[in-house]
Amino acid sequence: MKKKVVVHIIPRFCFGGAERLLVLYAQMYDTAVYDMHVVSCVEDGELRASFDGLPVSLFVGSRLQHGGRWGAWRAVRRYLDRVQPDIVHTHLLSSDLIGFVYKYIYRRRVQWVSTQHNVEDTRPWVYRFLWRMILPAADAVIAVAPRVYEFARDTFGVSDKRLHVVNNGILVQKWKPLLSQPVCRQKVLQIASIGRLEIQKGHVYALRALAQLSKDISWHYHVYGDGMLREELQQLAHELYIDDRITWHGVVNTLEQDLGSVDIVFQPSLFEGLSLVILESMAAGRCVVTTPAGGEGVITHGVDGYIVPSMDVEMMSAQLTTLALDRQQIIRTAAAAGVLAQREFDVSKNMHGIETVYQQLLS
Repeated sequence: MKKKVVVHIIPRFCFGGAERLLVLYAQMYDTAVYDMHVVSCVEDGELRASFDGLPVSLFVGSRLQHGGRWGAWRAVRRYLDRVQPDIVHTHLLSSDLIGFVYKYIYRRRVQWVSTQHNVEDTRPWVYRFLWRMILPAADAVIAVAPRVYEFARDTFGVSDKRLHVVNNGILVQKWKPLLSQPVCRQKVLQIASIGRLEIQKGHVYALRALAQLSKDISWHYHVYGDGMLREELQQLAHELYIDDRITWHGVVNTLEQDLGSVDIVFQPSLFEGLSLVILESMAAGRCVVTTPAGGEGVITHGVDGYIVPSMDVEMMSAQLTTLALDRQQIIRTAAAAGVLAQREFDVSKNMHGIETVYQQLLS
């Protein structure tokens, strides 16, 4: 049987949730059935090295290498013409535009699948306008969580017939060893945020909430990730007089080890779909404090984590204070999170859902 060619397109090889999910796919997809390719349509990035040694073909569409955004898109189109995909699977807006144009403007015989990773209600109106124009034409739209499904249906006008819920997943076994490293082993409370330093992740609210903690509480804040807001956030930390309590780690390859010394993973995201960071933190047996964007449908407040109102610095600070003064709450919810994640979050379920959608389209 001839293999089916599947090309995943992402904007950049950066350290984001959608991009890291593709690394998991590359590790797990059925190589006897599919020939998998991963393509960037905007720029290269630090995550590309994660594909080394995996059975996938990579192509870098780069503004720098190909003469701007349009040059990068033309290079991607030529690559698609060369490999003749059966399925073009796109992630995020830049890639979705390519999927739409490649199938309907260039009239290629291909199945176009888009994965929607977030509830995009805080994006500028033009983003939502473009998605509403193109997504109803996709052969299938995959939502990474039920609330993303509802958002794509109600806001972008995608029909239920073409919408599929396939919950995000992680390699739970990868995080299982951290369950033997319990939280709250140190006098100083170790708090971490993980993700790109962009508006979406809400770091500014994390900094302001931490600055309001009582001086009697000993804490240290670890920031994992990089992005356009790094200098701005560091300046804010300096203005809040908390910069001496913060370590800016940047993008690291040692997160599995580093997370073992973290007590609370604090993710005050403004919008998410089903955050891989939250799933991984729970699978590692860490206490998670997040917003409804990151926790709804995953965390039961007070049982296996905590949900605080988005952008509400006062409530964020109050929740952190409560946990700092009663560390048994941290220990209890972290343990419950580990049990839940190990049982429910494995990526094999996600991979099965993706392949089911492919099989329906290709039959």
